[in-house]
Amino acid sequence: MRFLLDESIHPRVAELAWAMDLDVASVHDLRRVGHTDRAQLEYAAAQDRVLITRNRGDYLYLTREFYRGSLPHRGVLLVEAGLPNDQPEMLARSLRRWAQAHSYEAEEDEGFGAYHVDFLRR
Repeated sequence: MRFLLDESIHPRVAELAWAMDLDVASVHDLRRVGHTDRAQLEYAAAQDRVLITRNRGDYLYLTREFYRGSLPHRGVLLVEAGLPNDQPEMLARSLRRWAQAHSYEAEEDEGFGAYHVDFLRR
């Protein structure tokens, strides 16, 4: 499973996650900071990546819009407030746990898939 960190997520999380054998890219490293939420979700979809964000309302709305328009995306992980941005190690460990818990889905049906939304917790 591949992930894209939106600009609301500390870019160090990507580096830490790579060390944990997770495929994580950050919009900061990709020089995509400042793009609209729609553009970020379209990019994540095109790259076959689950988008990780703290921006709950906008991405729930966009997921509904993508569904209505038959524009699948790989999924959205919403980071809960209990995972502070100034502790990227904690967020990377939480992402590893989430990915391990959902790895069976990747084998069965291509993984966390079209229009799915979940929460990344501590």
